[in-house]
Amino acid sequence: MKRFFLFCLMFCNLSVLGRANKIHQLKKLAGCYLVDYNYSETKSLLEGYSVDPRSYDIKDLIVKELIKVTESGSDYVRLQHFMQAETSTGRVVFKMRHHGETWHKGLHSYFSYQGPTDQGNIWYQNNLEKPTWVRKIWSLDDGLRYQCPGAWSEKSSYPSFTCSASSPIPGRETRDMGRKDYNMLDRTSQVQIFPNSFFERQDNIKVIFANDKKIPLAQELGKIWSTRLPLSHCEEVDSWAKERQIFWDILASKWSQILKMKNTLHEIKTVSGSTRSQKISKLLQSSYEDLNQDNFIKDKVAREIYEIITMHLK
Repeated sequence: MKRFFLFCLMFCNLSVLGRANKIHQLKKLAGCYLVDYNYSETKSLLEGYSVDPRSYDIKDLIVKELIKVTESGSDYVRLQHFMQAETSTGRVVFKMRHHGETWHKGLHSYFSYQGPTDQGNIWYQNNLEKPTWVRKIWSLDDGLRYQCPGAWSEKSSYPSFTCSASSPIPGRETRDMGRKDYNMLDRTSQVQIFPNSFFERQDNIKVIFANDKKIPLAQELGKIWSTRLPLSHCEEVDSWAKERQIFWDILASKWSQILKMKNTLHEIKTVSGSTRSQKISKLLQSSYEDLNQDNFIKDKVAREIYEIITMHLK
């Protein structure tokens, strides 16, 4: 009987740990990961459209991602992804700052994507009926990619979070796959966290948005599997990121300031012949070394970032 009681006590403690503070659990996702992913169309949803036989996946490169906690509080944590791609011999081909994600507990509102316009994209701030978890995904220049209200499930031994949201067409489609036949993505994502990995499943609908109407084009299924590696496997991208982090901290701060003042965002893609992302990238390259050596330049860079963001908003 005593042994049975101890077993029950241990099991209950494990159950409590499984339901432990989610912010703490999300912070523990920081680290270096080997990443494998695949996106494939599975079903045509529009008469006359044929499913694209191509898959978006990793073939010739080994992709690793370094995840860092760049901001946190009692009810939120921001995780920033950095990508490092290598050949089979271990030679690093490229490094980049990938997307960021903020997990926020108990929010009362979030930005919802309304669709594209001739000039850019429109976002409205939506109110939630009750305090809700929201997963916010940031674009490469820290602008809105999508914000996804959802809920955690504790039905399995490993916690999972499911949410749905709309977003602009992903860069992987326009940039890498050359897609221009649709312009919006309705997303449903499930993230499941394991002791040494996490897995994201996506069930997406590619949408043609025109005249305030959504026309479903095709269903897409996506899978992203991230398996933890020793931190030494991400040393190169880590060093690269540390040199530039001071600029990105200012960038995130300016975006936060602007989003707090806005209920609606009308984005303008191109101003004076370049995109917001191109302008921010150019400013990064010209300023990050000085930022690491001269504190007086921070205010100047902050003003320039603010000007870039606001010139691309109506």
